Amino acid sequence: MLVDDYKELLHEDFLNFLEEKSILIVGATGMIGAYFAKSILEVKRRYNRKIEVSLMARDRDKLNYLFSSYSNEFKYLQHDISHEITDKNRYDVFFHASSPASPIFHSQDSEFYNLINANVLGIKNIVEKAKLDDSELIVYLSTSYIYGEEKNEDSPAIILPSDEGSHYSISKILAERILIHESISSSFNYLIIRPFNTYGPGIRMGEGRIIGDLVQSIKSKNKIEFKSPPNHQNSFCYLSDFINAIDFIFSDSYKNCIYNIGNDEEIYSLIEIAELLNQDASTKFKFSFNQDSQRSLQGKPNMIKSKLPDLSKLKSTGWKPRVGLVEGIKRTMDADI
Repeated sequence: MLVDDYKELLHEDFLNFLEEKSILIVGATGMIGAYFAKSILEVKRRYNRKIEVSLMARDRDKLNYLFSSYSNEFKYLQHDISHEITDKNRYDVFFHASSPASPIFHSQDSEFYNLINANVLGIKNIVEKAKLDDSELIVYLSTSYIYGEEKNEDSPAIILPSDEGSHYSISKILAERILIHESISSSFNYLIIRPFNTYGPGIRMGEGRIIGDLVQSIKSKNKIEFKSPPNHQNSFCYLSDFINAIDFIFSDSYKNCIYNIGNDEEIYSLIEIAELLNQDASTKFKFSFNQDSQRSLQGKPNMIKSKLPDLSKLKSTGWKPRVGLVEGIKRTMDADI
């Protein structure tokens, strides 16, 4: 793990909560799942914390590769979360991060039911295991794609079933509902997190996410063609800021809560991102805009700011992002995963 990232990782509040507990991280080979797991394993190692870490994933080889430097410090559970959890070990905490977030998967017929099952059946299976284990907490990574124009945690979900990829958002909101419903009659609490454009070490390249495509273009020195309009605004949250936000949530109020996590302090249009990165020799790249992108948002002015987060609730905890976009992209490029 990058030294600079470690300085901004989990500190006292969340680690104190995990002390002498057992946590199962589901989706441990995904970008957020792997980074979250490494964060816990790293601070556990450095400060001799008594936390029992178990990682669930389908691909053992990938997990062994990602966690080779921590091979004796966690338990591995090879399992598909869409199937019942039959593991006999008891868990106090579950962290469900198993669901492909890349847009390319949302439009693939072969991934249609995989996406739905990972969320809906996945949370159902975790809930059943949590009931059996008398667990304390389930943390669920949902999505910000459920929002319309308003994006605070109490805003209504706006999802059109006819939209391509809407099954991803629908499965996320249904999983949220299952979790909230089941917590009423159970001993566990829940924490639902809705990420906004998170990126960092482990992001896959060539899958349609802006940062992944940028990193690929910078590394390969190949020209990138943006499919969104030049004035399309966005913001991006680096992984260490994302994980650090969780710690701040635990210093405030986390039981049965929903939080947005993102970055609202750096808001750029695509053309501004391109110009910003090209000011630094290490992040220079060539780019163009698809002609169709110029017309794609005509008559849809509200779509220009469609992914900008409302972080009022999160910032009330005292949290603020620390890693800027250029620095975050450099760290992503330098990372070993």
